[in-house]
Amino acid sequence: MSFSLCEDPSILASFFEALTVNSTLTSLKLVNVEIVDSSEYKRKIGDSECELISDTLKVNTTLTDLDLSYNCIGDTGIQFIMEALKVNMTLKFLDLSGQPDACRHVATYPRSFRKVNNNVCVSWS
Repeated sequence: MSFSLCEDPSILASFFEALTVNSTLTSLKLVNVEIVDSSEYKRKIGDSECELISDTLKVNTTLTDLDLSYNCIGDTGIQFIMEALKVNMTLKFLDLSGQPDACRHVATYPRSFRKVNNNVCVSWS
Protein backbone atom coordinates (compact mmCIF):
# COMPACT_ATOMS: atom_id res chain seq x y z
CA MET A 1 0.00 0.00 0.00
CA SER A 2 1.35 3.43 -0.82
CA PHE A 3 0.09 6.97 -0.61
CA SER A 4 1.27 10.33 -1.86
CA LEU A 5 2.45 13.45 -0.13
CA CYS A 6 2.74 16.77 -1.87
CA GLU A 7 6.37 17.80 -1.68
CA ASP A 8 6.13 21.26 -0.27
CA PRO A 9 9.11 21.47 2.09
CA SER A 10 7.17 23.65 4.50
CA ILE A 11 4.35 21.08 4.73
CA LEU A 12 6.74 18.17 5.37
CA ALA A 13 8.71 20.24 7.86
CA SER A 14 5.47 21.26 9.60
CA PHE A 15 4.33 17.64 9.83
CA PHE A 16 7.54 16.49 11.49
CA GLU A 17 7.68 19.63 13.65
CA ALA A 18 4.19 18.82 14.94
CA LEU A 19 5.46 15.38 15.93
CA THR A 20 8.11 16.98 18.15
CA VAL A 21 5.37 18.13 20.54
CA ASN A 22 3.15 15.09 20.02
CA SER A 23 1.86 13.65 23.26
CA THR A 24 -0.60 11.09 21.89
CA LEU A 25 0.67 9.28 18.79
CA THR A 26 2.70 6.19 19.68
CA SER A 27 2.85 4.40 16.33
CA LEU A 28 3.61 5.88 12.91
CA LYS A 29 3.68 3.91 9.66
CA LEU A 30 5.23 5.70 6.68
CA VAL A 31 5.45 2.62 4.44
CA ASN A 32 6.17 2.91 0.72
CA VAL A 33 5.41 6.64 0.69
CA GLU A 34 5.43 8.49 -2.61
CA ILE A 35 6.34 12.16 -2.57
CA VAL A 36 5.06 13.98 -5.63
CA ASP A 37 6.53 17.35 -6.54
CA SER A 38 4.90 20.11 -8.60
CA SER A 39 6.21 18.61 -11.86
CA GLU A 40 4.59 15.26 -10.99
CA TYR A 41 7.98 13.64 -10.29
CA LYS A 42 7.54 10.79 -7.81
CA ARG A 43 10.07 9.56 -5.29
CA LYS A 44 10.08 7.74 -1.96
CA ILE A 45 11.03 8.93 1.49
CA GLY A 46 14.80 9.26 1.37
CA ASP A 47 17.78 10.75 3.11
CA SER A 48 16.52 14.35 3.21
CA GLU A 49 13.28 13.30 4.90
CA CYS A 50 15.31 11.23 7.36
CA GLU A 51 16.97 14.42 8.52
CA LEU A 52 13.51 15.77 9.43
CA ILE A 53 12.59 12.44 11.04
CA SER A 54 15.85 12.50 13.01
CA ASP A 55 15.17 16.00 14.34
CA THR A 56 11.73 14.79 15.43
CA LEU A 57 13.05 11.65 17.13
CA LYS A 58 15.60 13.65 19.08
CA VAL A 59 12.85 15.40 21.04
CA ASN A 60 9.76 13.19 20.74
CA THR A 61 9.04 11.23 23.93
CA THR A 62 5.84 9.47 22.86
CA LEU A 63 6.53 7.56 19.63
CA THR A 64 7.39 3.93 20.34
CA ASP A 65 6.87 2.33 16.91
CA LEU A 66 8.13 3.76 13.60
CA ASP A 67 7.75 1.90 10.32
CA LEU A 68 9.73 3.38 7.41
CA SER A 69 9.82 0.20 5.34
CA TYR A 70 9.95 0.13 1.54
CA ASN A 71 11.17 3.66 0.96
CA CYS A 72 14.56 4.73 -0.45
CA ILE A 73 16.61 5.45 2.63
CA GLY A 74 20.33 5.29 2.00
CA ASP A 75 23.42 5.44 4.17
CA THR A 76 23.04 9.15 4.95
CA GLY A 77 19.44 8.68 6.08
CA ILE A 78 20.43 5.72 8.25
CA GLN A 79 23.14 7.87 9.85
CA PHE A 80 20.59 10.62 10.61
CA ILE A 81 18.34 8.09 12.33
CA MET A 82 21.23 6.57 14.29
CA GLU A 83 22.17 10.06 15.54
CA ALA A 84 18.62 10.56 16.83
CA LEU A 85 18.65 7.21 18.60
CA LYS A 86 21.65 8.30 20.65
CA VAL A 87 19.26 10.53 22.61
CA ASN A 88 15.82 8.96 22.01
CA MET A 89 15.11 6.26 24.58
CA THR A 90 11.36 6.06 23.86
CA LEU A 91 11.35 4.37 20.46
CA LYS A 92 11.17 0.59 20.87
CA PHE A 93 10.62 -0.67 17.30
CA LEU A 94 11.98 0.66 14.02
CA ASP A 95 11.23 -1.06 10.71
CA LEU A 96 13.68 -0.26 7.91
CA SER A 97 12.86 -3.26 5.72
CA GLY A 98 13.15 -2.96 1.96
CA GLN A 99 15.61 -0.07 1.65
CA PRO A 100 17.31 -0.73 -1.69
CA ASP A 101 19.83 2.10 -1.27
CA ALA A 102 21.10 0.74 2.06
CA CYS A 103 21.51 -2.90 0.97
CA ARG A 104 25.27 -2.80 0.52
CA HIS A 105 25.86 -2.07 4.22
CA VAL A 106 22.80 -3.74 5.70
CA ALA A 107 24.88 -6.43 7.45
CA THR A 108 26.70 -3.83 9.57
CA TYR A 109 23.69 -1.73 10.56
CA PRO A 110 22.10 -4.01 13.19
CA ARG A 111 25.33 -4.07 15.21
CA SER A 112 25.71 -0.32 14.78
CA PHE A 113 22.18 0.35 16.02
CA ARG A 114 22.74 -1.87 19.08
CA LYS A 115 25.83 0.14 19.95
CA VAL A 116 23.91 3.40 19.63
CA ASN A 117 20.72 2.37 21.45
CA ASN A 118 20.19 -1.10 22.86
CA ASN A 119 16.53 -0.35 23.70
CA VAL A 120 15.28 -0.27 20.13
CA CYS A 121 14.56 -3.35 17.98
CA VAL A 122 15.43 -2.66 14.35
CA SER A 123 13.91 -4.81 11.60
CA TRP A 124 15.70 -5.22 8.26
CA SER A 125 13.87 -8.19 6.74
